[in-house]
Amino acid sequence: YSIWQIFGVQKYIFYYHHSKLINLFSFWDLILFNRWHTWWADRRIITDAQWIFVWPVATVLTLASFVTALFKKISVSEERKILFIWVMVYSLLLSGGNTTTRYFLPLLPFLYILSIAFVLDVVKLKRGKK
Repeated sequence: YSIWQIFGVQKYIFYYHHSKLINLFSFWDLILFNRWHTWWADRRIITDAQWIFVWPVATVLTLASFVTALFKKISVSEERKILFIWVMVYSLLLSGGNTTTRYFLPLLPFLYILSIAFVLDVVKLKRGKK
């Protein structure tokens, strides 16, 4: 697939949810706390059986990595900057309405990569200070 086809799918998701802006930012509740805001019937908050504890850990570590990179505490390669941009843009897109865990597939591998890279950077930083 070309990059334009990938963005075409993202545009479809955005326009689909644009008409259903009921649960803004529910993406964060689902990925961090396994609280899925449903949009049918009585709009209950339920858990998702596919959710695993690694998701919030990777999300928080990626956020910490972004903040430390922003304040220049760690050096960041150009490749990692592109991954940060993807994670930010896609997270904002998912924050625009209802979401399910099936939309996490284009996000999770990058969260894992960025969080592991951050842990390795912290370990290198700590070893360098000894």
